[in-house]
Amino acid sequence: YFYKNHALQRGGAIYLNGKFNGDASSSYRNCQFISNSAAAGGAVFEDGGSTDGHGLFWKDCLFKDNYAESFGGAVHFEHTNAVYDTKIHDSRFENNVSLDGGAISATLFNSPQLEFDNCDFVDNETVVNGVGAAIFLVNYDYRGGLLIKDSYFSGNYLPGQYDEGSAILAIGPPGDVPINASKSINITNCI
Repeated sequence: YFYKNHALQRGGAIYLNGKFNGDASSSYRNCQFISNSAAAGGAVFEDGGSTDGHGLFWKDCLFKDNYAESFGGAVHFEHTNAVYDTKIHDSRFENNVSLDGGAISATLFNSPQLEFDNCDFVDNETVVNGVGAAIFLVNYDYRGGLLIKDSYFSGNYLPGQYDEGSAILAIGPPGDVPINASKSINITNCI
């Protein structure tokens, strides 16, 4: 249980930095992150990622009332050239706030699949003129794809003039980097 933790920079409760090698992975199960804050990644900031490991897995977690000044009210992922999937299952993101990505933000350039399965995104929001109240992906190249299934989005809010992605906003890579259309965005059985 992580309650009312604060970091000036990244990861109010957890800042995970570095590369995993071999059979290493990061797993969070039955965790609660409530009222944490930071400049980025109000509860969790995951920086780097695996170039040879098994990935990042979240299950049965609650993220509620977390705040970030810039990205990821609850969680911010910063991955570049990772080779593993990030999976978030059976988790709830409620009333998290940030400038961009009220619940989750991610810079996932050249990364494999990001998967949400049976997750609830309820009443997350951005501050004035923010984007992606529930999920905000930037510089995402869709190499492994974005998969969202059996998930619920309700009451996510964008105050201000930039009305872009009150539930999800995904922005591809800059310039002429091609997007792999066969593994792009798949949303199934969501309300």
